[in-house]
Amino acid sequence: MAMIEKIRRQSGLLLIMIGLGLVGFLLPYNAVMKMFGRGGNSAIGEINGRSVSPEEWHDAIQKQEGLFRYSGNNS
Repeated sequence: MAMIEKIRRQSGLLLIMIGLGLVGFLLPYNAVMKMFGRGGNSAIGEINGRSVSPEEWHDAIQKQEGLFRYSGNNS
């Protein structure tokens, strides 16, 4: 019973901690790091010694999907 009373007294702090946990779970890690100035290197990989950004990767995937769809319609 003593433990329940301690939790009741600290209910405001408990709600704040739960809220921060939920917000931390929903925010993307890269956005938080950029906000604090530590998101300088956002490369997701390296090909032949050249860093590849997420935007370049997404563009290449979109291009390949378009080519695949185009070639699939001819059969």
